[in-house]
This record gives sequence, structure tokens and C-alpha cells, in this order.
Amino acid sequence: MRVSLRIMTAHRPRLLVLGSGWAASRMLDSIDTKAWDITVISPSPYFSYTPLLASVAVGRLSTRSVVDPVRRRDRPTITYLAAKAEGIDFAKSSVRCRPEVAPPWLEPKRTESTTHSSRDHPEFSVSYERLVIAVGCEVATFDTEGVAEHAVFFKDIKDASRVRNRLLECLDVAALPHITAEQRKDLLHFVVVGGGATGVELASELRDLIANNLPSIYPRELVNLARVSIFDIADSILPGFDGDLQKSALEHFNAKGIKFEGEQHITKVSAGKLTTKELGDVPFGLLVWSTGIAPTPLLNNLRGVKQDEKTRNFIVDEQLHVQQEDGTAMPTVYAIGDLSTPESGKLPPVGVVADQQGAFVAHLLEAERLGKPAISTFQFKPDQKVANLGGSRTAKEDGDGSGSKIGGGTAWAVWRVKYGQTLSYKKRILIFVYGIITRTFGRDLTRI
Repeated sequence: MRVSLRIMTAHRPRLLVLGSGWAASRMLDSIDTKAWDITVISPSPYFSYTPLLASVAVGRLSTRSVVDPVRRRDRPTITYLAAKAEGIDFAKSSVRCRPEVAPPWLEPKRTESTTHSSRDHPEFSVSYERLVIAVGCEVATFDTEGVAEHAVFFKDIKDASRVRNRLLECLDVAALPHITAEQRKDLLHFVVVGGGATGVELASELRDLIANNLPSIYPRELVNLARVSIFDIADSILPGFDGDLQKSALEHFNAKGIKFEGEQHITKVSAGKLTTKELGDVPFGLLVWSTGIAPTPLLNNLRGVKQDEKTRNFIVDEQLHVQQEDGTAMPTVYAIGDLSTPESGKLPPVGVVADQQGAFVAHLLEAERLGKPAISTFQFKPDQKVANLGGSRTAKEDGDGSGSKIGGGTAWAVWRVKYGQTLSYKKRILIFVYGIITRTFGRDLTRI
């Protein structure tokens, strides 16, 4: 069964936004929402501020302080539909969707996105006059056996909560009297797969938690067994940063006791055990998988559009328009964020790119609505790259590559504040207040 939902407004053009991540959030914050009839379709009714997920995972911040809802008091005209886009008919200007929430009379089905859905749900379609596709990408497992079952991904606020609960569960289990010394050692081995900025920052936060906070609430002999390791197929951490900076960051990690296992080919993940070609079986209590991106099913179901043969990303023009297979631009359809690749060259799948693309598309839409001239070409402006290394140390590299260094925590704080502008004022205030609470009374390390 399929029902059709056509959202009609006499005075405002219909703008359909797929996704609620960084690119979509920036676009919605940069556009006059009262002048458009906006519908947002996404499985998640919020935007997760990813640079602070690691802080949530270790109890430095609360979960709700780093997420912004799609439905907000300052933009009441936006319509949100809890659904997943499964297909796009560009000829009919229509998107086919399936609900991600279930009514009580249907038995809910748990999906990989951790929301409730049901195969019995009727699909519905939503028409549009302008379409912005910003559904992002999924975590790449590289078809590694057991990853989905035994690892925790690290892409969303729910993942940060899972990491915190699993971490505390490992400590609670290790504290039980019948657990052997060898079992305690295995339980308190926390592994991060992925040596990029996200994995590095999580490992740093975990190490700081172990060194500075756990000794006050757990027995010292237990905390002394806890250790953090990073596994990656590369030979160093922080790819994309300057080589000398990578080396300095690795030396800092070695001094902090974070072990880096480079050039590791992971073949399998099973319950409490990671297997690599080089080291064999490696026991763990917590394994966080934070490496690579893969296309969403939506990208694999499209026809008649120009896509990258390998990644399935949209190949977009200089104004971020989706293109037909012959290269003709679709003037009413845009693709932004991780799922778009400009013809001029691939951009890194990071929040800074999504942020700038979201603002650019909002500028184009507003210029079109008002009949004003618009910037003709999207130009990515590389910004300063900063990664938190823990212990009030940061890896910092200027956007133009002119300078890089290991510095204090000031640069990281400035970076967080700058891109925290993606969040509402309410959330920025909550982050500030919660930071004071944490410094005064300690972290919230309650397992829920």
C-alpha cells in the first residue's frame, strides 16, 4: 500500500530536505524558514554535534547538550517527518519514503539506525519544488565479519551513550569478585578502530577519564589495569595532517600510554575478541569502530543521475546541483555533505565541508527567491584543523598548510566555540553551563 502526501502552500515554495545532519542543519539555520514551506525527512529528529560526541561518551557533557532538534521554537514553520527516503523520482519531483516510527497496533521492528520501523508500514511519497539531499553516509565495515554485532559505531549521540554504558559496564563486571585477573585485564582493554580525528579524540578522552577521574570512584588496582589502544591499517594516526605533526602526536600518545597498532588488517570481530592478520586474537571489553564511510541504500537505488562509480556519490556541478547522466544540471535539486563529490575534485568528508555547503545552498535558494544575484561557484575554504589529544594538548594545522604544531587546549576550545555556532543558543549555553558543573562536581558516570 502506498499513500501520497502532497504538501501545498499558495505563497511559499515547497522545499524538501532529506537528512538532519551537519549540512542540512547549517542550511536550515541560514535560510529564511518563514518564507519557505519546508519539510525535513530524516530517521533522526535532531542534529548531533559530532565534535563533542567523545566528551559525551566519557561523561564530560550531557547527551542533550550536543543535539539540536529539527523542531525548534525559533523555526516553528518547519514540518518534520520521521521517515527514511528510499527512492527519488526526479521526473515527477517526488521522494518515496518509509516511516521510521511505528503505531502501537503494529509490532515494531528494530533497524540498524536504532529506530522503530515495520515492513507493514505503508510507503508514502512527498512532492517538492526544490530538493536538498543531505542524508550523509553510513559507517563502512569493509565487510569485516562480526563488526555490526560486536562493535559500537561512533557517528551519532546514541552511539556516544552506548560507548559510555559499555565502558562503565566493563568496569562494573571487572569489579565482581568471581572475575579472574586475566578476565579483568581483557575487560578493561578499550579498543578504537580508526586513527582519524574522531578515533584519536575518543581515545584521548578515554585515557584522560582513566587517569584523572576513575581513580576517585573505582579501586586503584582495577583502574591500573585499564588501557586504550588504537588499531588502523595505516602506519600513523591523523591522516590528512602534516607528517611531522602525525609523528609528534604519536609520541604524545606513547607518553600518555595510548598504544597505537598500525598496519593492522582486521579479519574478524567476535564477542570480546578482535582478530588481525598480524597479531592474531586481541581480547577487548569495548571496541569502537570509527573508520571509513559507505553509501546509504538510497544512493544505490537511484537511476538517471551522474554518480561516482566507486562511492556512488552524486557528482555535482559548481553550484552543487545533482546532474543527469549526460551531465545536465538539475536546477531544483542539490546534494550536499558526505554524499556529494564536486566535478572539480573530491572534498574531505568532514563537518567543515558540510557546513560551508549548507550555507552556500541556503544562499542560492534565498537569492533565487528574492531575485537577487548569487555567488556562481562553490569554493571550499580550508579551515584550521584541530584534534584533541588529551591532557590539554591539541594537534593544530592551519587551513592553508602553512603551519602545524602540537599546542595547548586553547586552539581546541576556540575551534569548538566557532563551529558550535551550528547549534542553537540554548545548546551553546547548556554546553558552557555543563562544563562548569563538570569541573565543579565531577563527571556524570552513571550507567543507565
